[in-house]
Amino acid sequence: MYAGVAVGSVDTSYAVTKNCKNVDAAVALLKFLRASIKREDYYTVKQEMDVVDNYLFIQKYRFGDKIEIRHDIPEEVLDFYIPSFIIQPVIENSIVHGLEEQIEKGILWIDIKLCEEKYLQFTLKDNGKGMDEEQLQQVILNYSDKSKKSSIGLSNVYRRLNLLYSPACEFHITGALGKGTEVSFRTPVMKVPENNKLGKL
Repeated sequence: MYAGVAVGSVDTSYAVTKNCKNVDAAVALLKFLRASIKREDYYTVKQEMDVVDNYLFIQKYRFGDKIEIRHDIPEEVLDFYIPSFIIQPVIENSIVHGLEEQIEKGILWIDIKLCEEKYLQFTLKDNGKGMDEEQLQQVILNYSDKSKKSSIGLSNVYRRLNLLYSPACEFHITGALGKGTEVSFRTPVMKVPENNKLGKL
């Protein structure tokens, strides 16, 4: 199982299973955990978004209408393959660090575009509390530090994308205090999954 997914979702799993009167939430949780345990290296965009939707359904059980999700994902990208679990950890990071504690309604935008028929551009942003410049630079230092072997959240996504695509993944994080955070990266268009084994990263 991807450590970032397992560790980051323990509290959610406990909250849902302890008082789960919502059968749909329990089913979403089981699907989410099953996907993380299967350790597939690549998913289609559609499969990845199924994982994300199950995760977000569980979060809706916790937060109700406090968090709104807005998708902009054209049908033409749904059958392309991408490394699995590269969206969900970023979404979880946004909820935990940007949206969970704010009073006003949180909004998450998930945008995927096909660019020049060569790569997929991912943009994930929120309207959370954001970061000042010092905090932002510390986050960038933490996830880009090659001496650290973290398998959690942004560090895991960044490391896996760089292992596969090097700087071509163009992984960036931007934000400002009180104005939310944006994470962007890209992957090459892939019509069939590659043979790289990433499950243990």
